[in-house]
Amino acid sequence: MLDWILKGFLKIILVVLLISAGWSFITQLFTPAKHQAAAAQSQPGTLPAPMPRSNGPAPAATKPNVDPKPSPAPIQPVSSPGRGLPPADPPQAIPPAPPPIDQTKPVLSATHEKIRFQLQSAVGQGATLVVRITALNNDIDRMIEISSAPWSKTLFYDESGSTFSPDHVSVGNTRDDATKTRAMLVAGVPTDILLKFTRLPIVRGKLAIRDIKLLQLDVALFSAEQAYRNSFFAPIAVSTPMFRNVQIRDDDEASGQVVPEKTKR
Repeated sequence: MLDWILKGFLKIILVVLLISAGWSFITQLFTPAKHQAAAAQSQPGTLPAPMPRSNGPAPAATKPNVDPKPSPAPIQPVSSPGRGLPPADPPQAIPPAPPPIDQTKPVLSATHEKIRFQLQSAVGQGATLVVRITALNNDIDRMIEISSAPWSKTLFYDESGSTFSPDHVSVGNTRDDATKTRAMLVAGVPTDILLKFTRLPIVRGKLAIRDIKLLQLDVALFSAEQAYRNSFFAPIAVSTPMFRNVQIRDDDEASGQVVPEKTKR
């Protein structure tokens, strides 16, 4: 009797469970969306299931609320290639041209290679002209050589443009030898240079030439070592001192000082 009662009670419970399971299945079958929404709400952190596809047009996608991109700053016009760079140095001003040389003004001195040449006198005696020049060496001892060869640059020009070369040249008490005169210029010691021109044109017993328009010397310099070794093939320097507009004085009226040519007005 008791066994029959227990079996009947178990059967009732089994029937109730089957009915409950069937009802739950039917409920899920007809209401899936509501069940999925409830499941999504019950499980935080999960994404909701996609919505069922519909035949209508899809809604337009909305852009996220992002700040618009700032527009670029306007480009400034460039006025010059060097804009933004430090200003360049201004071009150097061209120095003005030196004033023209007055060709009528007497020029009685010249300095070359630290040797000052000073024309002291130009004296005529008959058909002979003697020009005396002082050379002052302001540097170390050096040997000077002055050429009197016909092809050298030691000569002078007269008023008509004619040229004349010296027949004799002496430096100190050293005379020319084979058209060349060499002598030592001691530092700080003035040394006389004499140029002797002969067979010049004369008028009534006096020189016809009254003015030296241009006088120049053909000078070569040698070191003291070259002078001691008698090596005169390669001078250390060459120069051409020039003098202009020198008046020639006659021997009977010469006073020992040169008289410049009178400037024409």
